[in-house]
Amino acid sequence: MRSYYLLAGSLEEKKEIERIRGVVEDVSDEIRIYNERIMSWNLKYSELNINGKKIKHEVLPYSPTVSIRGSLTNDPLDCGPNKILIEKSTSFSDIYYDLALAKVNGCSGVLISDDVRVPSISLPYLQDGPTPPPLPIIIAKEVSLKRGSLIEIDVEVKNETTYCYTIHAIRNGGNKKILLISNHDTWLSRDDVKVMSSDLFTKINNNDNIQWEYISMSGIESGAPGYASLYWGYTARRLAHKLAYADLSIEIRSGRKSIQFSPGLKNGEFRGTLIDPFTISFELLKARIPSIVLNTDLNDNENISIVQHLAKLNYIFNTKHLIHDLLEDYQILPAEIKAMASNFIDVNEERPSLLKFVNRYLVLPGEVKYGLFHKSIAVRKSYKYKYTFAEGYPSMAINGTDSINKIFFSEMDKTITDTYIDELYAYLKEFL
Repeated sequence: MRSYYLLAGSLEEKKEIERIRGVVEDVSDEIRIYNERIMSWNLKYSELNINGKKIKHEVLPYSPTVSIRGSLTNDPLDCGPNKILIEKSTSFSDIYYDLALAKVNGCSGVLISDDVRVPSISLPYLQDGPTPPPLPIIIAKEVSLKRGSLIEIDVEVKNETTYCYTIHAIRNGGNKKILLISNHDTWLSRDDVKVMSSDLFTKINNNDNIQWEYISMSGIESGAPGYASLYWGYTARRLAHKLAYADLSIEIRSGRKSIQFSPGLKNGEFRGTLIDPFTISFELLKARIPSIVLNTDLNDNENISIVQHLAKLNYIFNTKHLIHDLLEDYQILPAEIKAMASNFIDVNEERPSLLKFVNRYLVLPGEVKYGLFHKSIAVRKSYKYKYTFAEGYPSMAINGTDSINKIFFSEMDKTITDTYIDELYAYLKEFL
């Protein structure tokens, strides 16, 4: 199958769906196509000149239409109108930290000196809904970027509300429902995982006890409407409730061979790290679907046997393991929340109810992480960092200087704690 590195909603996407259908159709009893409303981004024209010389470049997704005449700076504190910040880091977190500083301090855009693909987003980060349009981010190739250089940027883009497409192939089988999941909007990751995962699905042996289902999603690496700063995983969040019947999800990603498990999920044979917050599996986790990520080489002949073996294992998925896996952050939570949450340890349920309270937070400088009662974690960590964000709509944003005001900080902590206690109490009543 030919590879296309697509942005969600691109013109090639329907063709890609048909290519995938052609691979899996003969082994499938049913094929479903879902469409999801997203925001597409298309570059119509761009030109970059530095000191009068035309420069080879690449405009990154969600950069807006702009015309800028200004100069380069390498210091976010030196930002101002018509100044473009030079970004030399290749780290996701460093780039978004400097992007935040550039926005706050009034720069007009960011120029990246290495081939790093990140969508441009705006503050507040981790907002699962409309967010103000971002600054332009451009990769400048094969040029030395120096402070004070004169720069001219012209970018014309087209943003529109459109649809992306997900294909869902089903091989009828037994009562155990196993999802094999990947994505085909891979412009950012340059991942050929859709080729490997669809091929795996065709070669997996039929099993009377297992119903295998293959899903390739779009709207995963990009596409969240309204410039949402929580730009990834959008379609998975929208579809998760439809897939809640699944006994297990196995997400296929290319990379160095490793296995990642949902927090709270255990078996006696495999050991692995926890799934990361950028995976499809994390979105399914919040719908209480037990999830595994298999990172593997595209040409590994062992993939089929590994996937089939993972599907046959017995797993324990409970609150005790969930708390243990997220213990480092759990320990800093208010005592009242921990006391109320501990009541769920002895509740007899197949899938932990507390998964409802697992969400992401971001500290800058730092990384995107997740934990139980993420807003409490974010508040209690915020005094150490310049910026702290907690997932939601609206996203909760805390400036590091906020924690200096003890009355404000203390009241925020109390309000969030009281809200979680009320939610936990209402949830717990369902089991009494």
